[in-house]
Amino acid sequence: MVNPAVTPAFRRRLFAWLLASCTFSIFAYAQPVPIISGETAACQNDAYFYTTINTPGNTYAWTVSPGGAILQNLGNTIEVGWYGPQNSTQTVSVVETDAGGMMGADVHTVHIVRSVLTCENTVQVSIDQDGIIEILPDMLLEGTYNTFDAFVVEIYNQQGVFLGNTITCAQVGLTLTGKVRDLCSGNSCWSTMIVEDKLPPYFLCPTVPIEIPCDANLDSIPHPLGI
Repeated sequence: MVNPAVTPAFRRRLFAWLLASCTFSIFAYAQPVPIISGETAACQNDAYFYTTINTPGNTYAWTVSPGGAILQNLGNTIEVGWYGPQNSTQTVSVVETDAGGMMGADVHTVHIVRSVLTCENTVQVSIDQDGIIEILPDMLLEGTYNTFDAFVVEIYNQQGVFLGNTITCAQVGLTLTGKVRDLCSGNSCWSTMIVEDKLPPYFLCPTVPIEIPCDANLDSIPHPLGI
């Protein structure tokens, strides 16, 4: 027989009282998020350090692809020697584990620089509408390179004067020499650069007509913006 005193309303009050009497503990664990920093362009047979932020109490398991070898393991930092083929792509990986067993991972891509350089014989260069252009290594090199980060461009005029790595309107019509130098080996190659200006300037015209009185001072009238 059901006790008539145990009504649905009584059961609801009892359940509410039990909830109020209980204590709940909620724990949130953040997964480690390692981020590897270090060089992305490596010289063959050279060594580099790769690191991630150190969190006390966490452990770090590092691995590298077959083109490299770990020379030192300092916890959140390692030193890697790169011995793989030039123009190959390698990786550095880390798995970070915290005291609670939570894990996070990151992979860092490294390119072993190709130090055998081949430049185009002749390159036609057109300045842009700003009247200047930066000459990048891939504009002069021919062949396949997995990275251009270890290359610098040097431009010289016919008198051998160094012009940096940019060309302006002042060089239009001239023939220059563009040199690409590899910072790993010091190897260089050269291209003959013919500077052209194929983009004519144009004006940004007003969207509405502008009336100019006959007696107006033309110097006081805003000119269209030239590009």
